[in-house]
Amino acid sequence: LVLKDYFMHTGDVALLREFLPKIRRILEEFSRYADARGLVNFPMEYWSFFDWSYERNGHSLSGKTSAPLNFLYLIALKTYEKLSLEAGDVEGQDGFQPTILRLAVSLDEVFFNRETGRLSDYIEAGEHSRLSSQLAHALALIAGECRAGIQNDLSAGLNDSNLLIPELYLHYFVFAAQKIVGSTKNGLERIRKYWGKIIEAGSPTIWEFGVYRPGKDAIEGKGSLCHGFSTSPVDFFQTVILGVIPLRPGFMEFSLDPHAFDLQFAEGRVPTPHGNIAVAWKRVPEGISVSLQVPKGCLAVTPENGSFGPGNHNFRIGNDSDEPHEILLETAHGFS
Repeated sequence: LVLKDYFMHTGDVALLREFLPKIRRILEEFSRYADARGLVNFPMEYWSFFDWSYERNGHSLSGKTSAPLNFLYLIALKTYEKLSLEAGDVEGQDGFQPTILRLAVSLDEVFFNRETGRLSDYIEAGEHSRLSSQLAHALALIAGECRAGIQNDLSAGLNDSNLLIPELYLHYFVFAAQKIVGSTKNGLERIRKYWGKIIEAGSPTIWEFGVYRPGKDAIEGKGSLCHGFSTSPVDFFQTVILGVIPLRPGFMEFSLDPHAFDLQFAEGRVPTPHGNIAVAWKRVPEGISVSLQVPKGCLAVTPENGSFGPGNHNFRIGNDSDEPHEILLETAHGFS
């Protein structure tokens, strides 16, 4: 996923071709731990760590067939195939298709609890665990391999406060899933709630913990006060509030779809290989007034105002919505 983000932001196909064979070997190694259903389960001696929200609340996924691990595995397989297509690697484009198709069926059958309408985080002795997390629902939505009939359940589970809430680090996936289902207003509320206390404390850096025992109080007084893993709001600010998302590698074509929520203004710059994309908007009675600078070699695509080539542009977006426009969910079988 890091390689995918890097490639979409830079268009560096050479690095893609260098790393894909190495990633393929890693993914092939995972198959050694897969059962007949294609689900991966590591031995108990391996620490299945995802996020401190589990350990800090008395849970462990070690030695268990878990939803977070297997949805991440599916996401990785599908991302590998997409990047192989971009790199022109014909062999890699469909090499994992049998595994993907098998996982797509098994994940739904095994982890979705029809009694609760939620995903169980793990299966033990053939039974659904009572543990259900927002993270599992986020990863399921990102994987895109869910029956249409349960998508509403997954969306509800994503923001269900009764489920285990991830710590700051893995909110990255919560925000990503919220963009898919159009619940980013909840994302802004979370940033204010969990990251806001860091700002209020006057800290010059971002903490590792902010959901359960924030700051230094976490891990028996050993919580990190300067943690790069906790900076996922930066992506939210760029892709949702400024509304800049690369559609083609290196931002040669990018979507511009800013969302104001209850904010009065926003401005920022997004670096690209061609120069900075500069966006500034402010609320006006008719909606929001946007000032956009598009660097040479780039094209901005908007949902209402058409496309903008290189140069400076000023326009208005009327009837501003709190939520992004609908995003298609890609599955192994096409789009739904």
